[in-house]
Amino acid sequence: MAQHKQGNPDLNIVLRSDPPPSRAQPTSRASSSTSRLLFVEVREPRGARRQGLKYDRSARELKSHVMLVTNEGKRRRKTDDADEEDDPLLQAVAVSHVPPDFCNGLISDIDQEHVDPFDVLPVKSTPELHTAIRFYFENYPGVTPLTDDILVCHRNAYARESMEWNRVQFSFCQNEKTTYYMLLLSWQLQKDLASNAKDMSLATRRYFVWAIKSIREEMPISQTGTKIPESCAGMVAALGVAQNWFGAWKESQRHFQAMHAIVAARGGYSTLSSIAQRCLKWAEYHPCAAQLTRPAFPRLPLLPLPFRLLKDSQAAHRRTMALLPPHFADTELSVILLQLHQVSLGQVGYPKPPVASVIDDAQYRLLNELARWVERPAASPSAVWVNLVYSAVLHAAHTYVWGALTLSRSEMAMNGIFVTRIRDALKVSCLIETWRSTASLESLLWVLFVGWTTASQRRGDEEGAISAAMWFLKMIVEAGEALHISGEEELFGNDTDHNDLRAIRIGKCTAHFGEPDSTYERALLTHQAHDEIHGIRSLVLREKLADDLWNKPAFILSILVGEIRKSEQERLEWLLWVDRDTIVLNPCVPVVAFLPPDESSHINAIVTKDWNGLNNGVFFVRVNNWSIDLFTNILAFRYFRPDVELRFTEQSAMEQLLSEDKFRENTVYMPQRWFNAYHGHHNETLEPHQIRRGDFLVHFAGVGDRKEKMEYWLEIAERHAPDWELEFRRTSYPEEIDAFWGDDHKRRSNA
Repeated sequence: MAQHKQGNPDLNIVLRSDPPPSRAQPTSRASSSTSRLLFVEVREPRGARRQGLKYDRSARELKSHVMLVTNEGKRRRKTDDADEEDDPLLQAVAVSHVPPDFCNGLISDIDQEHVDPFDVLPVKSTPELHTAIRFYFENYPGVTPLTDDILVCHRNAYARESMEWNRVQFSFCQNEKTTYYMLLLSWQLQKDLASNAKDMSLATRRYFVWAIKSIREEMPISQTGTKIPESCAGMVAALGVAQNWFGAWKESQRHFQAMHAIVAARGGYSTLSSIAQRCLKWAEYHPCAAQLTRPAFPRLPLLPLPFRLLKDSQAAHRRTMALLPPHFADTELSVILLQLHQVSLGQVGYPKPPVASVIDDAQYRLLNELARWVERPAASPSAVWVNLVYSAVLHAAHTYVWGALTLSRSEMAMNGIFVTRIRDALKVSCLIETWRSTASLESLLWVLFVGWTTASQRRGDEEGAISAAMWFLKMIVEAGEALHISGEEELFGNDTDHNDLRAIRIGKCTAHFGEPDSTYERALLTHQAHDEIHGIRSLVLREKLADDLWNKPAFILSILVGEIRKSEQERLEWLLWVDRDTIVLNPCVPVVAFLPPDESSHINAIVTKDWNGLNNGVFFVRVNNWSIDLFTNILAFRYFRPDVELRFTEQSAMEQLLSEDKFRENTVYMPQRWFNAYHGHHNETLEPHQIRRGDFLVHFAGVGDRKEKMEYWLEIAERHAPDWELEFRRTSYPEEIDAFWGDDHKRRSNA
């Protein structure tokens, strides 16, 4: 196996573990074992440390990490020499030696290249451990939604660097042996569920028994308070979740009773770390959801959401509540539906912790409201139909959380219970007419879709599975006919221009005339690919309209006049101008994200500036009469104000006009790097205006060797490297843009 050399700073592996205990204070077996398993830090060339696993998706590298950590843990347990235990050099060379207890029927001088480190782990006879570890981090990072486990081994380096260990579920696992068994158990459970097994397979039961045995061996029975590792409660909870997946409700309940006892012995829920609190809470949600009981753990605090997310979710919530009886606005269901909108919209492009706190609270509210609903007294006859709607929407919302907002397996037994509850709530004669008398049929259609989606993913041989799916499908057809929906066009609408979450019609303008130039044409292709992704209309000027640089305002004005003649429903809403010496480096960035929110609807121009003032190589302008007035004035400027020096021709004219009272208040200057960044080299200190990985585009304004520089950056753009083409939500844009508009709104309000 290839060894990590000390001379290569990029491969200097540093164990991520707690400081070793002093000789005067020996610790128990549980606390002396390595506490981080795979978790290491990779030292960068300049000595900087970033948290994360240097992981190129190869078995060789992952195995070397596991072997390093395992041997270090074994050496700690077997040596009494504290000086040796603290020696980092010995830790580093541990990976190059076969452990002394490896020779179980094998010769001791076996070539290191042929040693499988998974054969020397504390868990014996586990050939699938490597697969289980990879599956966990890449596909199913535990039961808690919106954690950072999925980033630990992410393909994208920048995504890995954004990971925070205190948001990784796996980080509070303290005992390597039990944790390995739990990984294997989870992997085997996934295989059982995927193969439509009705119960745990023999292999799964074997891992289950081994996990229980390991937990019992490592349980700190004589300890109290925080000396009890929080991972003990976590492992017991994981066993309860496993039983819950297969519908062993009583066995699951016993595991969760044990979990609560461990937490109580430790000193209570408040003694747990933040990530442990979330993990145990979501583990507890499993039996509560299956049996409609209230959670025992207290509510977690809600974190404040970004302003734009609040605005967008409130607008969506208003549309939803308009489909339900008016008095539902004052119920707990209304709060829950608002939170579901916040989570659904907030999973892309917003900071994760606040959104995670919302889904935690939404599930807590759902379980308490469902339990209250079950315990309520019988309704009066006049309230029966209203209760029908409330109950059905409540159960559908609960099912939606587990089916769409978490990573729960669709084959788990609990989904069958969810389907039954929704169908029972809708079990009335003349459902369509009854529902229509109380609420909009669109709301019924949503409930039916949630029920059918869940029912259709159950095992075909499961009792009642096919009949339930067919019933939901039949009712969807009837509801669609009642709404005069005959196809997808009527169901989803016929909009073709889509940018992110809002259908804003945008045109991207540029000028490419004169002799054909392959460099500029390649740059144009990067824009056209971006336009295709985001539904932007490409508008390219190929023939001159005016002299020199005055073609820009002339072309923009011609587009504005042409669009303003159309109806509001047909015309473009915004224009984005890009000079031809710009290259899109991250086509995942939706330009709609830069546009002003509703409370800043007075903004008609979005521009940037550099050390020379306004740079109009890239800017936004709204399609309206204000913009027509602006560009008419720009074109007329040199004729009606001949005494004004225009250092940068039409750009200087535009800057002068935007600074005047007539146009100033409707213009906003954004940070240049966001959509008009200049190039820089990544082996030097970058200025605020220079391009960074994940940024939208690079502009070569005023560059002497422009084509040479453009060729270099075109090669980067055409490679479509994942560390440049970051998902929008992985970039710094969402948080920065939200803060920008919030500050701008406050500044203008206080002016």
